[in-house]
Amino acid sequence: MRRDLLSGEIVVDVPRWTHGTGLPAIGQTTHRTGLARYTITDGGPLSAVCETRLSCDAAHFIFTARLTVTGNGAAVFTRSWDDCIARDHL
Repeated sequence: MRRDLLSGEIVVDVPRWTHGTGLPAIGQTTHRTGLARYTITDGGPLSAVCETRLSCDAAHFIFTARLTVTGNGAAVFTRSWDDCIARDHL
């Protein structure tokens, strides 16, 4: 967690995954890391931002996220995303 005492900005970085996968057919190992970053300014609830990273396969970028907003301990809004975006040879 990082907090700027002058601006009131708070940033929390949450590691999502870190691992390697062996590819024995070609004698290689891939390594991946993920991170979600949450930012908010103290006293400014509308300043909240969540940044996350994508995963992919050979044909698509894959984005999955879930947002739940709570008030007084109860969920007042929930939204989920589960999207695939064609890589178009990227």
